[in-house]
Amino acid sequence: MKTICLAIALISASFSLPGQTLGSAGFQRALLIGAAADADEFGEPNRLLEPAYASTLGTQYTMLEPENAMKWNPIHPAQDTYNFEPGDMLVALRGGARDEDARP
Repeated sequence: MKTICLAIALISASFSLPGQTLGSAGFQRALLIGAAADADEFGEPNRLLEPAYASTLGTQYTMLEPENAMKWNPIHPAQDTYNFEPGDMLVALRGGARDEDARP
């Protein structure tokens, strides 16, 4: 994990100018910059409601991957129960944009 964080820091330092986002720096080089996003999948506090977390996801990245929101347990917790809300929140965070539309 430390290696990945160091790699991200080095990449962002070498690609970005002051005030430039990771997503726009990657876009200039035909790279998609993404993050795994945490939603309220298991009844834990919803990190998407934290302003700093949501702002970073919305401004720095060109694509989002749900950590657990689209897995079977959170979507279908019981035989007659479905819960798409955590996944819907992630889509809403990106404004409903498809990956190819989510350009800085």
